[in-house]
Formats: sequence, structure tokens, C-alpha cells
Amino acid sequence: MHKGDQMRAGMFGAAANFPWEMAHSLLYRGVAGFTWKQHLLCCGLASLADGAGVAVIFAVGSLAFREPRWTRRRWPVRLGLTALLGLTGAVVAEWLALRLDWWSYGPTMPRVPGTDLGISPLVQFIVLPLGVLFWALPRWWKYRRRENADV
Repeated sequence: MHKGDQMRAGMFGAAANFPWEMAHSLLYRGVAGFTWKQHLLCCGLASLADGAGVAVIFAVGSLAFREPRWTRRRWPVRLGLTALLGLTGAVVAEWLALRLDWWSYGPTMPRVPGTDLGISPLVQFIVLPLGVLFWALPRWWKYRRRENADV
């Protein structure tokens, strides 16, 4: 695995997650009272954690498929592993955070029936890792390959 690729996966992951964090942050309890500075800081830190999660998914996939740039091929098993790891990570993170009282949902957060888990953070960590790892990262590799060919 290329460490630079893992770092890029994390950076792209953080960048992709920031708008989502800003958009769904109002579904959490207590955020309405934040100043803009507090809001940006909170969502920025959450986005960095999300980016780290995307980097972990990329590393696990590199090990599982024994291919450093495994997301160049959009095979169903690779897409499925990414979605499964994202969902599993989100379920564990949300469950733990709710139990430890790190955050709580407001009344407008849609919940998974039969659980206390919010739908928005679970969907977030299925959709965004797929987009980052199978769309943004391969485009970066293609751009870099083209740029290096021009030198």
C-alpha cells in the first residue's frame, strides 16, 4: 500500500465529509446554540475523524485485496466491502458515542427503526467512502499519471 494514497484517501474523505457534517449537524441536540466558530470547529473535527475512517477502509481494502490501488476496479465485492466497513464503523461509532454521551440526536434526526441510531450518519458513511475511494481517488491517480507523462 502506498502511504501517500492512504493519506490522500483520508484528506479527500475529510473534505467530502465536511459539507455533510455541516448539513446534518442541525439534527443533533445542542448545535443550534453554537456560534459559527464553534459550529465550524465541531464539524471540522468530525470531518477529520471521518477522513481517518475512510483511510482505514482504504488500508483494509489494500490488505484484503492485496492490491495497493484496489479501488481502480469497481467490482461488486470491493464496493460491498467498502459499504460494509463504512456501515459497521458508523454503527459502532454512533452506538458508542450515544452510550458515552458524546452527543445526542435532536427530535428531527430520523432513526433506524428499532434502534436509537440516526439514519443520516449511517448513510453518510456508506455513501461518502464509496465516492471518495471509487471516484475521487482514481481520478487523482489518473490526473497524476497524465501530469507525470507531460514531464
